[in-house]
Amino acid sequence: MTFTELVNKKIESINIQKLVSESNVQMIGQHISELAQMLVRINQEVARRQAMYNLCLNEFLTGDMKSVSHAKIAAEASPEWAELLNAKALKESVVSLIQALKYTQRSLKDEMDYTR
Repeated sequence: MTFTELVNKKIESINIQKLVSESNVQMIGQHISELAQMLVRINQEVARRQAMYNLCLNEFLTGDMKSVSHAKIAAEASPEWAELLNAKALKESVVSLIQALKYTQRSLKDEMDYTR
């Protein structure tokens, strides 16, 4: 199983509605922590793939392309570009989920404080 598959499986396993119905603030915190750890590695992967794309783009720029725009279009048709887009999309998904979980956790804590 690749790291991307592992992250996607983790994302799919988180059921915010169930966590809210159970008022499980601690489990939400655990999910946030796990996703934050994964985000570190995702950021490293985005940086690595950005560098690979930049090398690809540089090859087109220094090659026999007629213009910068042609080189950029050719580079964006490469597998490096597709991999970079996938890594960025994964990062955005994880960041959005962390934000949603933090908001949910804060709301549940506030609700618990008001009901005591």
